[in-house]
Amino acid sequence: MDFVSRIAAIEAALAEREIPVDLFCTRAGVSRASWQRWKARQTFPNGRLWLRVEQTVRTLGLLGSDAVEESIGNLAGEVTEISHG
Repeated sequence: MDFVSRIAAIEAALAEREIPVDLFCTRAGVSRASWQRWKARQTFPNGRLWLRVEQTVRTLGLLGSDAVEESIGNLAGEVTEISHG
């Protein structure tokens, strides 16, 4: 799962629980503008910020945490691919 797909899954889980994305971003310590740029693939989250996102997902019990390591690994691969490609 790439991080854009993960963002969509997070947003779907937030919507199911009626939690605003703005509140989630605040809790994760990520600006809403950054979230939107990631979602649009304009920029890529660094590992530190993405880890905060995943920790917040886990804390809120939004999604299974099995995808956390995969998500971080995919993020590293995507950033490497773009910087070399």
